[in-house]
Formats: sequence, C-alpha cells, structure tokens
Amino acid sequence: MESSADQRKLRTFIALKTPSGWDEKLGDLQRELKSKFGNNAFRWIKPEQIHITLRFFGWLTINQIEELNRILPAIASKHSPFNLTCSGLGCFPNPKRPRVFWAGLAGDLSLASALQALIVNATAHLGEPPEDRPFKPHLTLARLKEPDRSQIADLDRVIKRGFQIDEPWSVDHVLLMQSHLSPQGSEYETLASYSLS
Repeated sequence: MESSADQRKLRTFIALKTPSGWDEKLGDLQRELKSKFGNNAFRWIKPEQIHITLRFFGWLTINQIEELNRILPAIASKHSPFNLTCSGLGCFPNPKRPRVFWAGLAGDLSLASALQALIVNATAHLGEPPEDRPFKPHLTLARLKEPDRSQIADLDRVIKRGFQIDEPWSVDHVLLMQSHLSPQGSEYETLASYSLS
C-alpha cells in the first residue's frame, strides 16, 4: 500500500535554465519595457525564472518523479552540450493578438530540438500528453492580458527594433523543475539536474 507521501503530487516540468549573464540582460530589457508598458496588461516573468520549457507534465506523483530520475540521466548522458544565442523578439500567437511576449533563440537549435524530442518520446506516458505543435524554443519575458491598441502598436515597434545577446549560452545540463502556483505568478524550484555529456 502506498504511503500518503507517495500520493503527494508536484506540478512538474523539464527545462533549460538561462545563464546568469543572460538573466541580467533580459532583466535590463524588461525594466526598460516596464517603464513603457507598466504592469496592467503585462505580467512580467522574473529574470531569474526565465527558461526554455522542454516538457510540461502538470501534476506528477512522487513515484512518477522517481521514474523520471531513472529516465533522464540516461538521455542526458547520450546528448552533447550545445550553444545557443539570443536573437530577436516576438509574440504568440502573433503580434496582432499578443498573449506571450518572448525573446528568440539561435545557434544549435537542431540539437535543442533533438534533445526535446528524446525527452518527449521517453516521457510521453507521464503526466499531461505532450503538446502536438512543433517545438519552438523561446524565452518567455511576459504574459499579456487584454493589451490596448496603443500597447499592441508599441510592442510591434519594440519587436521590429530587435534584441540580441552576443554572449553564447553553453547548454550543458537539463533541469527537472517544480512550479509553485501563487496569486503573484508561478515560482520555480529545481528538483534535479542532469549533465549533458
């Protein structure tokens, strides 16, 4: 019989965490844009929480998380580290109806996609079904709720102006993360780290 601790569930995802140098530059960009857009329509992600999501599970039991701790080291050990750079800005679903404002990525995107595909295939039986849309690695900077026309026009100008970080990000580990929900937004905690080799 399972104990109550085994029945406990954690809201879980697998991610790549940006380096601290990037967090500083992304935070500088956010501060500049906050002064223009404010916080009403924009919910800004804390710079230290910015990441690439490789697989979102939703709620997993402790036993399922232990299973991930058996699966993920084997995947990580077979995948080489790779480099990414930050280039461009954009919105999902599109600049006319912005709901997510993001910074784009360049570099070894094919290696990032291959890693994501390996993880999705190996964990498809756990948690929520994997998303069926193509993987587009990005860094979420803000979530938007009902921006007005002038904000949408201003955001379009910001996107066209562009943004980049010249310092490359050497991606050498994958993180298993827990999301703590709160009225102020999600807070993320690292549960485990797996080195790429």
